[in-house]
Amino acid sequence: MCRIGKRGVLVAVFAVALGLNLAVGLKQGLNRPLQSDAFYYFQLAQSLAKGQGYVVRDGFWPTVPSLQRMPGWPAVAAMAFRVCPQCPAPAVMRGLNLTINAACAAAVCLLALALFPRLWVGLAAGGLYMLHPAGVAGADEGLSEPLFILLAVLGALLLMNGLREVTAATRVCARRAAAVLAGFLLLGLAGLVRANFVLWIGFFGLGAAGWAWRVRLWRQPSWCALLVVGALLFATPPLLWMARNYRLCGAFPVLSTLRGQTFYGANNVLVDRTWKYWGYWVFPNDIPGETTLYDLSRTMSEYDVDVYYYDKGQAYLREHPGRVPGMLLGKIVRAYLPIPWNRTVGTLIVAAYRFMLYGLFLAGLLRLWRALPPPYPAIFVAMVLTNVTMVLTFYGYSRFAFALDPFCMPFAGAASAWILDGLLRRWSAP
Repeated sequence: MCRIGKRGVLVAVFAVALGLNLAVGLKQGLNRPLQSDAFYYFQLAQSLAKGQGYVVRDGFWPTVPSLQRMPGWPAVAAMAFRVCPQCPAPAVMRGLNLTINAACAAAVCLLALALFPRLWVGLAAGGLYMLHPAGVAGADEGLSEPLFILLAVLGALLLMNGLREVTAATRVCARRAAAVLAGFLLLGLAGLVRANFVLWIGFFGLGAAGWAWRVRLWRQPSWCALLVVGALLFATPPLLWMARNYRLCGAFPVLSTLRGQTFYGANNVLVDRTWKYWGYWVFPNDIPGETTLYDLSRTMSEYDVDVYYYDKGQAYLREHPGRVPGMLLGKIVRAYLPIPWNRTVGTLIVAAYRFMLYGLFLAGLLRLWRALPPPYPAIFVAMVLTNVTMVLTFYGYSRFAFALDPFCMPFAGAASAWILDGLLRRWSAP
């Protein structure tokens, strides 16, 4: 392993991950139709690539610019469509996503090596990501998680490297400043893939303020100014998107008009009182007595429907305060406990994998937390709080939890390396 080196490990992780991802895609069929959320991303990407605006032609508002889904993944897919105009569009989008997912494995490996500089740890962390069934399945479905994870992991890595071992005696240099600003920018761009990620900057700000006070960073105004500029850089991409939405709907701040649909779908009588949906959500059309979205769309805009649904969800919570704790518990259970709600071979495999991953993560976290280089604890805790806030606000879903898994994998990789070391010592013992 020492002869391979860090670069060799990264190349190996990416190559194996790419082969695995493309093998799954080819087996399933790269050119098969995209479904669910990926179908809407596909529609938006095609519309952008053809110069027809940010429009969902097969949606409820086919003639007006969409406010629902964030633009990050459709914009990247649209660029791929323009590069490969003669190729089947579903295959282009799916192949791109599988390649991005392979790059995520290398990024997780690089993050693990930055935190715990042992090649076996990086190799184990990258391997854990590439074998995550939810990651490969989500990439093959054409979902936005791989792009979010790549941006967020690389952003966190750059931010950590720029602020590593900074004290009141450390002066700002061009290399560190560039890393910090690039990290904030990548994390801000990740907010154009997942709307709720904009909360991260608030949680990180609290943690970073505590860290800065501890190391007396206030004695270096240049560092404080750099962090403020970085926070503004993080906020710029989401603010630009909100400015665009304000121009379209006249309201601010609006990141996504899926907020109301998701909030009401997760906070209603059906989800509250039906075990099958406990902690999860239903499409508002399925709520007893609710007007269909089609009927609403005939007389209301996307934004009006968003407000309508959000108000309905808030009204239910106000009218049933005693039910709220149980609903919140259900969301946590549904998101983070590796229990398959619908037992199939696929869900059992994913549950078993998540159970193993979280066990390794906890073992590594308990042993290595104090050894983490600052400010990774603030970055990591902010990721956790952002994820939990999203789950508690909306609903529990393993797909939401998956976005947090890559930041747990360096700890799980370290625990895997200890286990491997122990086995090798046992086998080599006389």
